[in-house]
Formats: sequence, structure tokens, C-alpha cells
Amino acid sequence: MKNKIKNIEIFENPQKLSERAADEFIRAATSAIEKQGQFFVALSGGKTPKGFMVLLGQREDSLRLPWDRIHIFWADERAVEPDSQQSNYRLAKDAFLSSVAIPNENIHRMEAELGDLPTAAQKYEQQLKSTLPREKGWMPRFDLVFLGMGSDGHTASLFPGQQPCRPNELVCPVENPDTIDRLTFCPVVLKAAERIVVLVAGGEKARTLAEVITTEPDGLKYPIHVLWPVLEKVYWFVDKSAGLYI
Repeated sequence: MKNKIKNIEIFENPQKLSERAADEFIRAATSAIEKQGQFFVALSGGKTPKGFMVLLGQREDSLRLPWDRIHIFWADERAVEPDSQQSNYRLAKDAFLSSVAIPNENIHRMEAELGDLPTAAQKYEQQLKSTLPREKGWMPRFDLVFLGMGSDGHTASLFPGQQPCRPNELVCPVENPDTIDRLTFCPVVLKAAERIVVLVAGGEKARTLAEVITTEPDGLKYPIHVLWPVLEKVYWFVDKSAGLYI
């Protein structure tokens, strides 16, 4: 199958990728605030997005953003306390949220540490519905979603071989017997976003990425394929080592 991905940029190293991702955050925030007065963005965890988050906490053009008009959400979260080193919220807090002038009420973290993950998922769904613009009457629409891709082709906390989301579900629990249970956005939320940026870095992902972009979509084998119906609004920022076989 021919590579259908058009919106792909390959960078010399992870630092250049991080700079481009920070540029995209700032550009999208500025544009959304000019158009609608607010900016709604969802983040993911991991080593790759950490680089651009650190830049958001340092760069003058980021610090000058009207952070009181920016709402931060998460695409997924582990079932750990918010101060855990494994928390996606903690990653963002340490990297940039503690450095910018964002009101606490604009930081919408997943309360995945609650013992009842289905209830935590429902609470987050209500936050989405009550805070974000609605598409088609009920679907919350983000201006920008940042995702990663694991070496197994997973994205957010959608893992190979699993179909954790039910119809019309926005957020769902993910039972993971090998690691930690999680909460994750369902594919319908990801696909409704105005723009999606997928960050991929590291040579260990090179062969998977090449296969992902050249094979027929199979969301069970490679969950990142759930984005294929909306590929025209998916932008790939890839470092040279991850893009080795493209």
C-alpha cells in the first residue's frame, strides 16, 4: 500500500522536533483565541512531548500568551496520584504549567487516581461536554490534540488488541494487566479535533512507523490507524531516527 500520509515533517533531531511542536502550540493558540476567544488543547505524556512542553515554560512568545484563555486537557492518564512521576499531569505541570500564568480552573486533569475508573471517565466526559465547543450537537471539539505513537503502534492509551470504548463513549477506562490501568480519550474525540499533531521520535519506532504508514488500516493491530478517516487534519512531526525507513 502506498504511503497516504501527506502532512509529515522530518527533523534532524528531537530538539528540532520539540521546537516545531512548540511553534505549533503557540500558532494554534493565537489563531483560536483570535477567532473564538479561547483555545482548547489536549496533551499526552511521554518523553517526546516533554521536550516541547519544557519550551512552552521557557520561551517568551509562550509566556506572553493569554493563558487565562487557554484550557488544557489530557488525552490519557495513568491511574496514579497526580504527584506521581508516572502522571501525565505531573509531567506537564513540571515542564510548563508551573511557569505560565494559567488559572487553576483552566487545567482539566483526569482524576485517574480515583478507585472507580468508570466513574472517573464519566466525570471527565462531563468536563468535556460542559467546557468545549460542541460539534454535531454532542461531540466536544478540540482546536488541537497532541498525540504520540509507541513502538507497538499505540496512541493515547489505545493499545493493540483492545477495543475499550463503547459507542457514543468519549472517555473510557483501560485495563492493562502488564502495567497500570488508565483513562483514555476514545477515537471519536480524537477524530473530532480540528487539528491533530502526532510526535514520533526514536529509532525503536522506525520500523513500526514505516509499516503503519504503508499498510491497510487495522486499528486492532496498530491503534494509531483510528486516525486514518481524518488523515487530512493529522500532522506528523518525526525525528530523523524514527523516520529512517520512510
